[in-house]
Amino acid sequence: MAYRQQLSSRFFSPPRPDGSTALNQLGKAVGIIPHFMNFRKGENFASPLHRHFHLEIIFVTAGTVSYEEDGRNRPVSTGAILFINHTKTHRISGEGPFSYFSIRFIPSAIERMATDEMTIDTLMRFDCFSPFYGVERGDSVLTPFAGESYKRLLVNFLQVNHSFVESKGEPSRLLQGSFQLLLDSLLGAYQKQPHVPGHPDGVRRVIEMLHRDYDRKISMAVLCREAGQGKTALSNAFNLAMGMSIPEYANRLRVAKSKYLLQTTRLPITEIALSTGFYDASHFTREFVKQEDMTPSSFRTSARAK
Repeated sequence: MAYRQQLSSRFFSPPRPDGSTALNQLGKAVGIIPHFMNFRKGENFASPLHRHFHLEIIFVTAGTVSYEEDGRNRPVSTGAILFINHTKTHRISGEGPFSYFSIRFIPSAIERMATDEMTIDTLMRFDCFSPFYGVERGDSVLTPFAGESYKRLLVNFLQVNHSFVESKGEPSRLLQGSFQLLLDSLLGAYQKQPHVPGHPDGVRRVIEMLHRDYDRKISMAVLCREAGQGKTALSNAFNLAMGMSIPEYANRLRVAKSKYLLQTTRLPITEIALSTGFYDASHFTREFVKQEDMTPSSFRTSARAK
């Protein structure tokens, strides 16, 4: 509990009279605040009822906890992911043994075009936040993951926590890259659910293909066959659902993948360009500068300096 109190005093403003919480200036600069909670057998825990001005993801790594939201309780067991609606009053409680990861973050830490004042409805323009669609339906919990899916997600959460520790609680591109990979994993898991609210089935299938095959060129004809729609109908549906064109979405996804490679490997720029689906290094650099306002080489140098 001492570690959590230390986090609260360093990255969060004091609770407001209504119990709501917000990141302070340092917390907003870092943008992604993970922590791990572990309770031994017989140990009781109940967080205060609260809401907050940031988003939160919780991953139950062991045991069963009670999740309360707007007065409704439900048990949540190992492998469950919670996407918490920041506008709803909620809390976690339970008797050990249980453990969970929590990551609190602001949208602009992940998506440059997002702002912290955006509502969930507005954030749905950006694919990385699409799992939060569920919270608008009163469903904050994904089906618990088990087996290899659970192991992969656990590794992703551990990597985010490791990057946070390595950055010593300072703004870090490595932390952003690790969290982006986690969101990609969660998005992939989410899209395997029977239906993704807000995404027409054709658009959902195109998104799945882009995430699966981002490292190769995919023609519009192939995407149309996957979606079962004509070019104009698919383009219009995708723009309406995602707030951007298919090529723009694909390039944003590829740049996100390339950032992690730039941060964590010594692969040459040309090799990273080709492995993430760009035609060549020049095409990669143009798109990277367009999105990040710096070259891939400058990004790599900056990330290593942090």
